Amino acid sequence: MEKSSRITFLICFILIFPLLSNIFDRNQLDEDFVYGVETNSQSGIVDVQTWQVNDNWMYSGYLDVGDFITSSGISTTVNYLNGTLDKTVTSIFLSIIDNQSSLTYKVESIGEYGANDVELDGQNGDISVNMNTIEIIRASDMATVSQEASVEIDFCADVLFWCINIDVADLILNNSYYPALEGLDFPLNVGESWASDYHQETTYSGSSNYVDIPDNSEDDNTSSWQTVSQGFSGVSYAGCGQSYNITTYNSDGEESGYRWYCPAINGDIISSFTQSLGFKAVHELVTYQPVTRFKEINIDLEYPLSPIDTDIYAWINVTNQGTPVSDLELEFRYEIEDDVRSFTTDQNGSYYLEFNTGNSTDKTASLDDLASHGIIVWANQSSPILGAASVSIDLNIHEIDLVTRAEGVTVQRTRNNSTLTLDTNIGFTAVYGDILVFSVPVANKGLISSPSSNLKIDSPDGNTLFAIVPPLSSLQESRIEVNWTVPFQQSYGSVYLEFLVDPEETLIQDGNKSNNYGIFTLFIGTIPIAALEHPTEILTLDEITLNGTTSYDSDGGSYFCDFYIEISINIFENFFEEDCVYEAKWDDDGQFQILLTITDEENDQDTFMSSISIVNRPPQITLISDKTSVTVFSEVTFEIIERIDLDTQSPNSPVDILWDNPNCKEGQISTKCTLIPLNEGEFSINVSAIDDDGAITFASSSVMATNIAPFDPKIEVWSGPNKITPDNRGVFAAKEGEILTLKAWVTDSENDMNSLQYIWSPDAENNPELELTSYGIMGEINHTYGFAGLQLATLQIFDNDNESTVFEGETKTLIIPIEIENIAPYVVSISPRLPVQEGEELTFDIGVIDTPNDVDSLTSCFDIDPSVNSDLFGNEDDDCDFTSTYLSYIWEDSVSAPEFIIFHVTDDDGSRDFVNIDIDIRNIRPMAIASTNNLNPQQGQAISLSANGTIDSEFDIENMIYHWDIDTSLDSDGDGNPSNDIDMTGRWIQVFYDDEGKKVVKLTVYDETESNSITMVVDVSKAPLNFENSIKENSSTILLLILISTGGVFLSIRYRNKEDDKTTNNKLKDSEINDLFDSIGSNKSINYLDMASDTTELKNTHAIESSTLEKQIPTPNVILSEDDIEALFEE
Repeated sequence: MEKSSRITFLICFILIFPLLSNIFDRNQLDEDFVYGVETNSQSGIVDVQTWQVNDNWMYSGYLDVGDFITSSGISTTVNYLNGTLDKTVTSIFLSIIDNQSSLTYKVESIGEYGANDVELDGQNGDISVNMNTIEIIRASDMATVSQEASVEIDFCADVLFWCINIDVADLILNNSYYPALEGLDFPLNVGESWASDYHQETTYSGSSNYVDIPDNSEDDNTSSWQTVSQGFSGVSYAGCGQSYNITTYNSDGEESGYRWYCPAINGDIISSFTQSLGFKAVHELVTYQPVTRFKEINIDLEYPLSPIDTDIYAWINVTNQGTPVSDLELEFRYEIEDDVRSFTTDQNGSYYLEFNTGNSTDKTASLDDLASHGIIVWANQSSPILGAASVSIDLNIHEIDLVTRAEGVTVQRTRNNSTLTLDTNIGFTAVYGDILVFSVPVANKGLISSPSSNLKIDSPDGNTLFAIVPPLSSLQESRIEVNWTVPFQQSYGSVYLEFLVDPEETLIQDGNKSNNYGIFTLFIGTIPIAALEHPTEILTLDEITLNGTTSYDSDGGSYFCDFYIEISINIFENFFEEDCVYEAKWDDDGQFQILLTITDEENDQDTFMSSISIVNRPPQITLISDKTSVTVFSEVTFEIIERIDLDTQSPNSPVDILWDNPNCKEGQISTKCTLIPLNEGEFSINVSAIDDDGAITFASSSVMATNIAPFDPKIEVWSGPNKITPDNRGVFAAKEGEILTLKAWVTDSENDMNSLQYIWSPDAENNPELELTSYGIMGEINHTYGFAGLQLATLQIFDNDNESTVFEGETKTLIIPIEIENIAPYVVSISPRLPVQEGEELTFDIGVIDTPNDVDSLTSCFDIDPSVNSDLFGNEDDDCDFTSTYLSYIWEDSVSAPEFIIFHVTDDDGSRDFVNIDIDIRNIRPMAIASTNNLNPQQGQAISLSANGTIDSEFDIENMIYHWDIDTSLDSDGDGNPSNDIDMTGRWIQVFYDDEGKKVVKLTVYDETESNSITMVVDVSKAPLNFENSIKENSSTILLLILISTGGVFLSIRYRNKEDDKTTNNKLKDSEINDLFDSIGSNKSINYLDMASDTTELKNTHAIESSTLEKQIPTPNVILSEDDIEALFEE
């Protein structure tokens, strides 16, 4: 019988199994209902989930560490550290928990958080927190067994352009819970709550120079949880539209955290918990990446809700992508009763087993059941797979028990396009215009499935509607949603949503009708109006009153104020004041926001935003100096002996100092500034004190700076762009005639520098009267020294107070020794001379360079014969034949002319330069010119032949040799060449011809190396017949007769006749030549051959008529001298 009933239950269970999945049914209400009230229903059971190794959840979030850090006495501007949390199931293993063997998950999380540009204990930089967490979680009910967190806090301090890492803390935290904390109580139902008393052991280890590490602790605590709502969590993720808000409360009943559990991701979509270290961690899901479940284990219980100590069946099915898996070794674990057994699936991949529910309570007390326990079936393989289910046990169980619970109603309120899921923490309130969605639960707390039924709903506006409740299996819940928009005419106060399942009581199997009815209360009010009064501007540290008492709530009742105040830049704090008055002050300047939120009894809120300007208090400083007067270039120290900033935010450096003079010995940002005045007169210093808000206070101080004589003179000597370096004696070396620039400067007060007077005596020894004066920062003169040797220049420098230069501790005249080196004269190079002919004038104009003072005293000489020491002094090459730089000279004789001459120049210091000037005097080839006074003489008539006009140098003319061949047809010297006879010599000769005919006369002239010839033709005509001519014509015959007949007589008187003839001939000669050339006219024509020829023939010579010649022949007693004859030919 018992077996058949169980089969009956099983058949019923199989028939209603499709209803275990989510059922969504929308029923449109009658159109007559006002305000558009709608319903829809959904059903399902949220049971314990299973995980597999490498299931992963990625979260983004933040750590609220402000209170945690400041509680250690460290000042900081950081409140939130943003980051990520990577959570992964790393292993599945067996553990001993509460003296029982339990299958557990190991979940490891890696969190990385940070904040940039924050201040930590007065230092700016970036902070980072790495938190690695290991959690051990019991698989059967997801209770937390222990937690281990490793926290590493680093601060990267900004120092100039570098980041210096500072290890703030390295901490390890261990939490162990006895019993394990059951933060989820499956199956989940809105309105259910549970609580647990537990013992917590916490250990801390690590090191830190900044954060105090807490001591180890053991505490007995009480925590409670409640599933306060179901709906949208505020984070959108696929499948998580209906998540469950489970809120945690501490032993004082205060909320300590919450989580939104989403069955679709087998975990939390959003969570907020306070860690044991004292900071809050808030995370929101980014991605969920489960391991692919090829093999799945499903557990169907005969009675998910069972009486205590009852044997029920479990039906285990294993599939691989929908295909049954046979012969798989599995382990069944009902750990609360230590019921652990192994089995193997049959050919259908299934296995039936029976177990006893027992009577053990769990460690979480609840009013909804006696206990709920998890059942695990798992395959212990390399990648373990699990199946899980929960069984609830209770003392009073009916066959069917439909239950409606007001505490299970959830409400989603949409106001101004913002949707909020209301819960007991927020309050169930609304105002006109709110769109409300009521989710009313109907659950079957019986053993068997309930048939379909109705739910009667009386809406807040008085309308009644009915909704169909689908068949529900044991513990299955269906939710009916009712939409209602609060009308504008809705009166203030509480309104009610009443609901009754099976209103006609047709379901006779329902063993408990007392829980079929529920009533949900909602308060309709108005939004309070927030108002805030306060000054608009105050000084730092001044206290003001923020007054929110003028706020009001038109629906009556009390309200309280939440002042959300920006206490520092981007740092806010909440201050709750029931009287809506808060005394506030700011210790730093800036523009700060104040947000007043008014919350009335219905949790309706209004906000008022305002701002206040906090004006900085400037710092205060006291400035002194160690002297009242000081000489220029002596030190004086100014010092800030007191600096105060009442509202400083940097206690270690309350006021920053900045001197306006960059030459402070201690630097510009020190409290002292030692300076050296550079000017006479009042010497002032200004200093600014800057507090941490940038407010500046100025102060100044002055001392009198007195005059100081010029000192530390410096001398430089320059030649053009070149600086002259003194030798080891301190003597400058320069050259005679150089234009030297003498420069000097001294150190003096700046206001004296432009008026400094420099008195120079550049030639103190040789010309002491010469003084030059210059003015300004640098004294400068130009001077040239005309004498070689050591020259002394002196210098005196005076300021405008007539103080003279101090040198080596005394007032002295500066002496500047300058060694002047003589500059030798220099003969400008001479271009080569072209050859010239003897007798031609040569001109020499020699350029000489020397210093200007030596130019006038230079001795310039030409030595025109370097082979001869003409002055018998020194050498042959230093004669001074001509004293000048200019010479015009003629060499008449090329033979005696030198190959070169010497020009030399000497200055007054005996320095000398010379140059050899090559000359080339070349001989002129003579040009012979012959003439006669009669080209047509008669036989026996004497004619004169002249070489006048022959061309050559004057010297060669004077020494010319003249050879005459008076008849080139006769070989008078018998050498076989009739044209080279030397018949007569001399410049002028006189000849006559005995026979008629043309006679070729040849003149050859010779100078020292060259010769030239010319010929002319004398046409001798026959003399007229007379006695004399007859004698001449027959002279040979007559002479022969005379010789024969009178030979002896002739010989005896020969000598006497010869002397007589000579006397007679000489007289005749003188007379004839003188008469001959008196009539030579300009009508003579002589043709000359080319100078290059040896012989020139004289042609077309006009004959001189005898009558004319005879008329012009002077009387014998007139004798012409040789000069007279030459003169005649020259005409």
